Amino acid sequence: MPYMMLFLGAMLFVMGVSEIKVDVLVLLFRYLFFMFL
Repeated sequence: MPYMMLFLGAMLFVMGVSEIKVDVLVLLFRYLFFMFL
């Protein structure tokens, strides 16, 4: 899925910019994960 690759790229980008937002990314990833289930 192309948008999944885009999401992973954005996640890596944000983690590289600010490691403080890791918790927010985890919550967002969990939300998207359960939404796709």
